[in-house]
Amino acid sequence: MKHLFEIFKNKIAREGLILTIARILSFILRSISYPFSRAYRSKKIFRRAKLRYSEEGFFSLNPMPSDEELDFYYSNIHWKENQNKKDIYINRRDLIHFEMIKKLLPEIFSSSNLNFINFGAGHGGISHLFSLQDFKITNIDPSPLNFIFPSRYLKSIVDVPDNSVDFFYSSHSLEHVNDINKFKIELKRILKKNGVVFFEVPNADFKKNGASNNHIDIPHTYYFQRKFFENLLSKEVHIDFYKSKFTHSDYYVDISTKNDGDVIRAIGYLNKHEK
Repeated sequence: MKHLFEIFKNKIAREGLILTIARILSFILRSISYPFSRAYRSKKIFRRAKLRYSEEGFFSLNPMPSDEELDFYYSNIHWKENQNKKDIYINRRDLIHFEMIKKLLPEIFSSSNLNFINFGAGHGGISHLFSLQDFKITNIDPSPLNFIFPSRYLKSIVDVPDNSVDFFYSSHSLEHVNDINKFKIELKRILKKNGVVFFEVPNADFKKNGASNNHIDIPHTYYFQRKFFENLLSKEVHIDFYKSKFTHSDYYVDISTKNDGDVIRAIGYLNKHEK
């Protein structure tokens, strides 16, 4: 109590009595009104859910939010919080992924006019790099934000034509879908016979990630293990764990690790005829 009094006294000395009281009242009013706010109602769909495990290698929310509920959350919270990212052109993660793809799949860069899908594209990122290699780019992102990458945006994967995609890229977007089985059906529908897929997702088994602590990382709806991608890919090019994060200076730390890591990276081919 004495400590709080000292803080209050120092704040008055710095800002004056009237401004200090105004700030305190503002904080109290925000706290009282928060349960009735759009932000609280938007996150409520995640708070009511539990994590359910599937032997396919993932955890998912139960109950799973509906499309309408997720749209309400993203419209009122997520897109507003990420408004400041719309001016980013390319970040270090984009460069690391691009260099990895060039190293592991050099043959795709010898072809021309290949169709590249960036699923959950956001600012465009790696799409810029692939466009410079003469790939035909389609960004999929439901966000209404005006990102830098010009045109070529679709709202949903269902809008992509059948058997049209040579390379499907998804970085930190698969954990946001609300029906993984429907997604897999759509993915097989749009990929060409020898289409390649790239995924990076948070590792569900990493000790500091939500699923390992039976905790929901809002707004993630799925939490994937390595096992999921081993089952998904009919031919693996690369599956591994990475210690991978941004520092305060936006420098991207990226270290491959065989045993553990906060993200999983998977590259390979799908069996389109497998149900």
